[in-house]
Amino acid sequence: PGSETSAARPQFTASLLDVSAGNTSYVRGRLTSTRFVGRQSQLAELELAYREARDGSPRLLLIAGDSGVGKTRLLTEARSSLDGARLLLGQCVEQGELELPYAPLLGALRPLVRDQDPVLAELSPGSRAHLATLLPSLGSAAPADGSGADGQMRLFESVLELLHLLSSRRSEEHTSELQSH
Repeated sequence: PGSETSAARPQFTASLLDVSAGNTSYVRGRLTSTRFVGRQSQLAELELAYREARDGSPRLLLIAGDSGVGKTRLLTEARSSLDGARLLLGQCVEQGELELPYAPLLGALRPLVRDQDPVLAELSPGSRAHLATLLPSLGSAAPADGSGADGQMRLFESVLELLHLLSSRRSEEHTSELQSH
């Protein structure tokens, strides 16, 4: 038994340290580099989508991936080349068994409410009330008559209205900026 255990141990240790085996448990902390490496194609895709949106073709980008793969870093790098684009960032937070299905949406919209973005005043009263179910700072929430799938559909419609208003405002700002030059 002793020789079998010692023979197996080097193999186990080798796979423990082999990142390609998928085991990164030996990493003690997050490593961050000042250099941005290996994401030029994704950065180019973001820049293209931004130019297309600025030229009038609506774009919504969802950047997804496992924790630690560099999603936030990609957006941080992209922000400098996106010429004043508004980025709404939401993150999924692991809470063990607890699921927070709207956490990314809340994270993305909360700064608009906190900063009292003027676009919120343009929301229809119904959309404002439905969004208030997630963002109480917006005021009184919609009555609970639209629960389940109906309530969720109204909430999504309200989010779409907000996104439409945000994109229209950015289009108008960009157009007036072009006219002033």
